[in-house]
Amino acid sequence: MDSDAKVIAAGLGFTEGPVFLRDGRVLITSVDTGRLIWLDPEGGVLEEQFVGAAPNGAAEGHDGAIFIAQCGQSSSIGAAQKAVSKCWNATDSSDG
Repeated sequence: MDSDAKVIAAGLGFTEGPVFLRDGRVLITSVDTGRLIWLDPEGGVLEEQFVGAAPNGAAEGHDGAIFIAQCGQSSSIGAAQKAVSKCWNATDSSDG
């Protein structure tokens, strides 16, 4: 049986997603480790941010904003906002 599936990263915990971002990266959430993980579709982890609790979903808005579904403590929402803002601002290559 032929398969076009390709492992691009391993050992990331219980992951959900993925979100295929407009800039070509892939964003996944790791529920059991409380992390957001940006992947290179060719292979490898580009960025990881700990947000706490159990991030179990993500989406990219029409303007490129990242939305995170957080299953767990509401106090971790601020950490998720800071992590997404940091990663997005560090990698945003748009003209504005």
